[in-house]
Amino acid sequence: MNNTSKSIGNQLLRKITLCLLFVLLTASLAHAKRVALVMGNDNYISVSKLQKAGNDADAMARELKAAGFVVQLQKNLNFRTMVRTIDSFTNSINSGDEVVVFFAGHGVQIKSGNYILPTDIDAESESEVEKMAYGLNELSEKLSDAKASFSLVMIDACRDNPMKAKGRSIGATRGLSPVEPAKGQMVIFSASKGQQALDRLNERDTNPNGIFTREFISRMRKPGVKIEEMVREVQDAVESLAKTVRHEQRPALYNEARGNFYFYGPTIVQAAPKPYAVPVISDEQKEKEFWDDTKSAGNKEAFEAYLESYPTGRYASLAKANISRLSPVPASPTKPTVALPTNPETLQLYKLANEQNDANAQVRLGVMYANGTGGLVNDDAEAVRLYKLAAEKNYSMGQFYLALMYEHGRGGLPKDDTEAVRLLKLAVAQNDALAQSALGFMMMNARGGLARNVVEAVRLFNLSASQGSERGLSNLGGAYLAGIGGLARNEVEAVRLFKLAAAMGDALAQRNLGLMYENGIGGLAKDDYEAVRLYKLASVQNNHQAQYNLALMHEHGRGGLVKDDYEAVRLYKLAAAQNNPLAQNSLIRMEAAKRGGL
Repeated sequence: MNNTSKSIGNQLLRKITLCLLFVLLTASLAHAKRVALVMGNDNYISVSKLQKAGNDADAMARELKAAGFVVQLQKNLNFRTMVRTIDSFTNSINSGDEVVVFFAGHGVQIKSGNYILPTDIDAESESEVEKMAYGLNELSEKLSDAKASFSLVMIDACRDNPMKAKGRSIGATRGLSPVEPAKGQMVIFSASKGQQALDRLNERDTNPNGIFTREFISRMRKPGVKIEEMVREVQDAVESLAKTVRHEQRPALYNEARGNFYFYGPTIVQAAPKPYAVPVISDEQKEKEFWDDTKSAGNKEAFEAYLESYPTGRYASLAKANISRLSPVPASPTKPTVALPTNPETLQLYKLANEQNDANAQVRLGVMYANGTGGLVNDDAEAVRLYKLAAEKNYSMGQFYLALMYEHGRGGLPKDDTEAVRLLKLAVAQNDALAQSALGFMMMNARGGLARNVVEAVRLFNLSASQGSERGLSNLGGAYLAGIGGLARNEVEAVRLFKLAAAMGDALAQRNLGLMYENGIGGLAKDDYEAVRLYKLASVQNNHQAQYNLALMHEHGRGGLVKDDYEAVRLYKLAAAQNNPLAQNSLIRMEAAKRGGL
């Protein structure tokens, strides 16, 4: 063979080789997938039960599904089921897959390493823990053997050691020990060594998720953020939030992964819909979402708005029943019979409140009745009765919540700002943070017989915020944003305060922070995606301003939302039912143009 023939042969061989490599690479990518195992254990048998691990698992599974993962969700796993579940999951992983494993529950650190605890753990020694719990080292080895391209392991299990009361103390008091992940793996613990991970900030923190999980899932949908950058944000947010209640918690990150991992890549391409196109989701699903928001609002106006849109809908009879229940009725001379709770935790609270006449239990149970949570049906009259019992004992939280009922005229009480102010003053005298913020608001607006005094109102907001009250932080942020009460206008400080309050679940702060992201105020870059996320959080708490802002985003197709007049109209109606004038005007405008089904 001459040199020319050799050269042609070599070129042909290189082309064939490149083609084969391309085919093999394409085949590998075609089989690569995103898979996740999510576990949450609440119902422990022999150690302390948890309340939010199952919620955390549900929330994480939901967000991972939205990010394109095939998710296996398992809750309340005993040891045998945990072993089988992890074995089955790791055996299903193919080379090149992206993998996430999330566990919420109890964990313990002993000499041989870190272990996540199944619900049937009943160990009396460290050697028994090794046999009855699942080691993170073993999990890491199985993920390595599966040769995933990227593995993320998240462990929200650094609460107080549940084994410390089992005979002699087993393992470290709290926290998990540092780890050295295998190549291609990233491990995140919800707290650093020796720290306790908080489920909630205080007894008034009603967020369904623990501190770590709520901060993590709130950032997952933002496109173009690398996992390392996102974790740093979560670390800072959790640390700042914990400090508001004088607690030390900073999530720990151990990383041996290479390359870039995103939950959502830097670019999201969406086909532009035709103007006023029929929504992508079905009418049935739209009605279901409308009803879910109506139930979340829980007031008469929201149920009436649902009936206006769906007079013969699937939930019409339930809406009518709730309207009837929420309509004023003549006061009964005798206390109505209250159904006994079936939820075990609520039942225990019920017994404390009624049998032991415990003021704290009375208030907590009253809040459950007022919000229809804890397995209870909404009953404002019962909430008022319980608040009164606590207030009569000069319990500040009872005085505060009873003041709210007078302010809004709920539970058979007349709207009475004067009585609300009287009760708030009693609670403020006991340094109650929520009452301080509420009284400051009344003073700011000259209600309940108070003279308008902005300086004193801001002083009360400051006192409330210094105690870590979300509403105090939110109101103080509003004062800085407006530059009132002796404060110089400071948008950056307003953003800082709104962020703290929003992370604690304050709807007003979430809406205000969303507005600042939308407009690029306070040193924030304009970010419609983050604005939409915050508006959604506030909207489900029935904040009419956020519902209006979110409706605008749907109407104009901003923040990653598809243009959707039907969804915009639904949200405008919810806000308008609360007398939001901007939403009412928008409905008139949409009706005139015959948009969104009007």
